[in-house]
Amino acid sequence: VPFYTDDNITLFNDDYRNIIDSFPPFNFIITDPPYGVNKAKWDLKNDWEILLAGFGAGVAKMLAEDGVLIIFTSTRYLAKTIDWIKLPYRWQFIWYSSNNMIPGDIGFAKYTSALIFSNKKSVHVNAQDLREYPAGTTELKSSFHPTPKPIDIIGYLIERFTKEGDRILDPFCGSGTALLASKKLGREAVGIEISQEYCEGIIKRLSQTEMFV
Repeated sequence: VPFYTDDNITLFNDDYRNIIDSFPPFNFIITDPPYGVNKAKWDLKNDWEILLAGFGAGVAKMLAEDGVLIIFTSTRYLAKTIDWIKLPYRWQFIWYSSNNMIPGDIGFAKYTSALIFSNKKSVHVNAQDLREYPAGTTELKSSFHPTPKPIDIIGYLIERFTKEGDRILDPFCGSGTALLASKKLGREAVGIEISQEYCEGIIKRLSQTEMFV
């Protein structure tokens, strides 16, 4: 049973593993799962490795035959993420923020990677491989979620990699940015989030009249 539904947007308060088999394949999956960096209780390294390995093994069944997956990951886990996702790796998109300091094994990074996978031999879209947006903006600081992504970044990727009529999935919905961007762009989207608290925050965001900050 959906936790929330409005026009073409549907939100489920559940573990995606419990309900994903009830959906037909999606054209596009964009998600920002836990990174295993111990930033929150749901972000513990051991739990993350089990979760992402399982997601990677099953993601091919969630995507349409020519579908595209975009998954954000931390710099220290780029190789593991590519290894776990059982789809051909195609490209890397970078969110660059000059005022960011993301800890890594050697130093601090000013970028976050979004890895792109697809069964298609080539994914031809008119997209940049880097987009700059500052960290610490009012949009991000005021979020109820500890690690939100800017709607400027998520909206850009959805706009470039999908078309009207495509069905979008975010199985780790978090702050709901993918749903918010999908609503603005007129896409049909399903979000799944295990935290009821975050689901309630997502509903408040979706009710806003100003979609883009």
